Amino acid sequence: MGLAVLEEFRGRGIARQLLKKALEDAKARGKKNVFLFVDAENLAAQKLYASEGFYSKGKTGKLIAGKSVLLLFKNFDETGENGKKNKKQEKMLPAIELYSQPRRDVT
Repeated sequence: MGLAVLEEFRGRGIARQLLKKALEDAKARGKKNVFLFVDAENLAAQKLYASEGFYSKGKTGKLIAGKSVLLLFKNFDETGENGKKNKKQEKMLPAIELYSQPRRDVT
């Protein structure tokens, strides 16, 4: 699945609505977690995904259409029976925290 909004329609919450519907559908189908790739330069998309609970372990080194991408994860069951975050979730950084830091490759 791809998610994109034409530039003239951005900033209206359309991407968030599409993402929420896709996540609802995945959860209804019994999925425990989901993952997606996002353009490493697309901070707006990264903020959206982070706000919806996606996490990342870092850049994949993978290129899609010549662009560096990040692999993001979302676990639908973010807390265990004891109310604490799952160990898998604890090891991952929130996507926006990881990518909002200054880029080191730019001088």
